[in-house]
Amino acid sequence: MLIVFEGADATGKQTQAEMLARKLANEGINTTLIDFPDYNSVYGRMIKEYLKTGKKPVEETLLLYLIDQYAKKETIENKSKNGVVICDRYWYSNLAHQVVRPGGEKLKQWIINCASQMPKPDLVFLTYLNAKTSEMLMREKEKDSHELNIEYQIKVREKYLEVAQEMGWTILHCVKNGALRPPEDIHEEVIKKVREKM
Repeated sequence: MLIVFEGADATGKQTQAEMLARKLANEGINTTLIDFPDYNSVYGRMIKEYLKTGKKPVEETLLLYLIDQYAKKETIENKSKNGVVICDRYWYSNLAHQVVRPGGEKLKQWIINCASQMPKPDLVFLTYLNAKTSEMLMREKEKDSHELNIEYQIKVREKYLEVAQEMGWTILHCVKNGALRPPEDIHEEVIKKVREKM
């Protein structure tokens, strides 16, 4: 089984991915957690350098992300056969983060075609949080070039919602009645969906 968490920066996707991985592992389920990008890989290190400046052409950036993801293809295929693989981000991030950059919209179908050989997830969760709340949560964090660009962050959130609705993802609204939902509350929603699918 392959489960993916997507979302803009500081929306809680890493927290939810880790909580689910712990829960399933504690139940004796063979669970593998994979983060994208993999900053320890050759391509991940190149992506990290790009994020400091944000100055690579969109096509070059896309290729780096896609190669980094394809490098884990075999691991995802093998581990998901007899267990659960949970990805904190997947190739869908390219649709949100890169398509909103200048010249990126024309590459949408190309991204989908390039990623067509990647394993298809059984479940995709979008952690959704408005830009203002995310910005407050990121205040203490050292930010990269994308995280510093508020206009870009707003566009990414809008694109994520669009993609989620197109592809039938489960949208996890992280704010309820004007207040941030506790991670445990969101986790219960995640677990319910996972149980239905297993």
